[in-house]
Amino acid sequence: ETLPQLVHHSEQAFQHILDSMHMKALLSMPAVLAVLAAFAQDLQGDFAARMLPRALAHLTALIDTEGGDREPEFLEAAFNCLALLCKHLARFLLPDLPAVLRMSAGLRYARAPHVRTFAAQAFGFLLRLAAAAPDAAAIPNSDLSAPTPARSSGKEGGVKSGGVLYSTLRALLAEHALHPSEEVTDGAGRLVGEAVLGVGHGLHSRAPLLLGMVLGEDLLKPSDFARGKGGTKTAAGAADKQQQQQHEQEQQGQAEQADSVAPGLSREVLRARATAVACVALDRVLVHLRRGRCQELWDVLLKEAHARLHRLEAQVQQQQQPQLPQL
Repeated sequence: ETLPQLVHHSEQAFQHILDSMHMKALLSMPAVLAVLAAFAQDLQGDFAARMLPRALAHLTALIDTEGGDREPEFLEAAFNCLALLCKHLARFLLPDLPAVLRMSAGLRYARAPHVRTFAAQAFGFLLRLAAAAPDAAAIPNSDLSAPTPARSSGKEGGVKSGGVLYSTLRALLAEHALHPSEEVTDGAGRLVGEAVLGVGHGLHSRAPLLLGMVLGEDLLKPSDFARGKGGTKTAAGAADKQQQQQHEQEQQGQAEQADSVAPGLSREVLRARATAVACVALDRVLVHLRRGRCQELWDVLLKEAHARLHRLEAQVQQQQQPQLPQL
C-alpha cells in the first residue's frame, strides 16, 4: 500500500508480474505490462539494476519464441511498456548504455522485421539522450574488450563522462562485426536510423553528431579485437567487488570470443561491415525525409567526404615524397 512496503516486497511483486505475463493470458497482457511500467517507475534505480535484465529476457521470449510477434495488440502493449521503461529509467541506463545493448539484443535482432523496428524506436530514444550528453563525442582511452568505466557526474544515476555515445556506437558496430548476419545488420542500422529521425519528416537536432560518428572511418580497428585470453584488464573504479568480478567475467567472455574471430577482422572487413550498418541507417533516414529537410544530412555527408579526401591526398603526398639517401 505504501512505497516502503513495495520496496520491501519488490522481488515477490516482480516475480508475480512475470508469472502473469504469458501468452495464454493474452487479453490481460496490456494491463500487466502497464503494471510493469508503473512498477519500474516506482522502483527506479533498483529496478534498473536488479530486474530490468529479467524483464527484457521475459519479453524477448514471449515475442521471439512464443508467438508474440504475431499478436498486434500484445506487440503494441509490449513496446509501449518498453518505451516507458526507457523513459523512466533513462538516467540509470545511460551511464552503461553498451550493457543495455547487450540486454536488448534479442529484441533488436529478432527474426521479425517489424519487431526489430519497434525495438529500434524504443532504444533509439536512449541513443538520442546519449548524444545529448555534454561529452557525448569524447573519445575515451579504452578498447572494446576492456572498457574503462567513465567517471561519475557526482549524482546518483547521472550520465558519466568519457564519451558515452562513442562507446555505445563502438559496441553496436562490434556486435555486428562479430556476428554479421542479416538480422544483426538490419537491427543495428535501424537503431541508428530511428535515433536520428525528427518530427515533421526532418532530422533530430542530434542527428549530425550521430551520423557523423557512424559514417566516420575506422571507428573500429582490428586491434580492438586482438586481445589474448589472459590479457583482459580489471575494471578500475568499480563500485564494489561484486561489480568488478562481473565486469571481469564479461571481459573474459568477450576476449575468448574475439580470439576465435579476430584473424578475419581486417581493417577492410571492419570498414565493409560498418558501411553495411550505415547503409541501413541511411535508407531509413531517406525514407523518412522530405524535400527541403535534407540539409543536415548533406552537410554531414559532404563533411565526411572532404575529410576522407584530405586524408587520401595526404597519404598520396607522403608516398610521393622522395626518400633521401642514407649517408
